[in-house]
Amino acid sequence: MVSHLRRHQGLFLLSLTLPILAFAMCALAGTPESSGIEWLDVLGEGSVTLVLLLWILALLISRPSGKLTQLLVIGLNLILFSSLLDLMDEFMDYSASSNWVSMMESIPASIGMVMTSFAVWQWHKEQLTLNAQWQTREGFVRNTEDLDPVTQLYSGEHWMMRLEQAFAHKPRSYKTLVMLDINDFSQFNSQYGHKEGNRYLRGLSSMLSLSLPSGALVCRFAGDRFAILLLQDEKVDSANCIHQLSESIHHFAFYPHQCNTAICLSARHAAMEIVSMADINATILKLNQSLDKQHAHAA
Repeated sequence: MVSHLRRHQGLFLLSLTLPILAFAMCALAGTPESSGIEWLDVLGEGSVTLVLLLWILALLISRPSGKLTQLLVIGLNLILFSSLLDLMDEFMDYSASSNWVSMMESIPASIGMVMTSFAVWQWHKEQLTLNAQWQTREGFVRNTEDLDPVTQLYSGEHWMMRLEQAFAHKPRSYKTLVMLDINDFSQFNSQYGHKEGNRYLRGLSSMLSLSLPSGALVCRFAGDRFAILLLQDEKVDSANCIHQLSESIHHFAFYPHQCNTAICLSARHAAMEIVSMADINATILKLNQSLDKQHAHAA
């Protein structure tokens, strides 16, 4: 997993400074209270504070830099600031001249809620854009357990489940099952390493997702082998799509780290029309055998 924490040094510093400032303000404005502590309130307010800290940390680790991330982190930090002051109320006794502490409990939280609400709206618009880009990969169901960790495509098991839905909801479309296998990928891994091999598969998967027509389902079947279900109106449409995919893979330029020369690999494929889910296992077996024969002949 790639962490973005080091790209948010300013926001991380802010997330450390505001809690320290809250504790310092409470220490200056009041004296410790040893009796009358409402531990139930401490539990509730402490839980809110802890969750806010975890949310901020999760954003700093997982979000890329940008205005949206800044709004989210700053907004949550302002809410956290007020939450810490509220929590410290349970342990401190303030004099009448320290009423400004109560004002500081409410104002930052109000500003933070407005900022966070606006950021969530911007996040919603960002997500709509991502949904359009990821539709081929995950349809309209998102569960990271159903995705291959390397390519972020469907896992084979979840892909089979989505096939059942496709046959149920689109019974009249012309369905073609395609298996793709990358040529010379083992040699690529031997020369550049498995880390670069995974980078290649991730990039190729993104390209495949964007190159497939609407409604197509793609998964990483095994290793460097991909399975695709095409839902087209006619047989000729599927044939054209398969040809274009092969050309796209052949022209997919990948630059390994510390290499100024692009690597372009080709792919072999096998395809068959599939009529019902009852034929799926037999069809997959035939397609895999066809790819293995192509590989043996090429060797």
